[in-house]
Amino acid sequence: MNWVGRQLRKSFRFWFGPIEEIRLRAFEVAFTLTFLCYFYAARFHYWREWLTPEGYHYSRGATPSFLIDPFPLLQPWSALALGAVTGIAGIFVILGRFRKPALATLAAVSIYIQNADALSAFALNAHYIVGFVVLLLAPGRLVPPKDRIAREHVLIGSAWPVRTLQLTFLLQIFTAGWCKVEMGDWLNHSDVLWSHVQGPYRNHLASWLLRTVPMWGWTVMQWGAFLFELVGPFLIAIRRTRWVGLLWAVGFTAFIAATMNDLQYFAMQLASYLTLFLPITLLELARGQLARLTPRRRFRKHSSDFPQT
Repeated sequence: MNWVGRQLRKSFRFWFGPIEEIRLRAFEVAFTLTFLCYFYAARFHYWREWLTPEGYHYSRGATPSFLIDPFPLLQPWSALALGAVTGIAGIFVILGRFRKPALATLAAVSIYIQNADALSAFALNAHYIVGFVVLLLAPGRLVPPKDRIAREHVLIGSAWPVRTLQLTFLLQIFTAGWCKVEMGDWLNHSDVLWSHVQGPYRNHLASWLLRTVPMWGWTVMQWGAFLFELVGPFLIAIRRTRWVGLLWAVGFTAFIAATMNDLQYFAMQLASYLTLFLPITLLELARGQLARLTPRRRFRKHSSDFPQT
């Protein structure tokens, strides 16, 4: 019973004990940057077709019954207003100013575009909904720092937002690989990746690789991606093998971004989750380098602090 009690207390501390603020803050900034890229570069440049009645959208009759009714579409002026509000909220989150209202705005925008344009809103946008809601509900600072040195080790009151986001990422990767085992052809054929790259996601680099790389090379890349989805989450979850998993994940996401058209936004989103697993020392080093690029007074005034609790 003593052993069981210790394990329960250890698990409770792992999920709900204090954790360094910088880990969640780094994810928050990276995640928001990827959302702004997705919102403006992938969607908003054709805002009339995306958010107004000028484009094609599912009707209620074509919407699966388990989904809610599609949200009303916007008039041109309100669509442009939505674009402006999204950009302002994203900048505020990145600067660490008015974080809660800004995160609430980004969560609301994600929910709206998910249900206003179900045709183009897939798992990518659903992840933004979950991510921004978790960040919005995250607890504030546990111990306010008194100087810059102490600030480097600020804690937030509970680790559950970080653990939830970490688990979300690991489950997403593993279930993608498991679906390939249960329902795909990845175990039965050696040319699955080769055939996928020839489809609608093909870009110029993929075309060059298709002409240059021999078939056995595509088989190697196929198994590299497939095994990462099955094994990579465990490598990342275990501290001793984490760097192997992270480097593998970087290669995985870089290949998707470089060779698959329109999936670079998905790859960017995946990469933002990797910040949740980076060592604190590396995150502190990155923040220190950014601080050097910012005037000292301005950095202190516009610091990326969580609200004090």
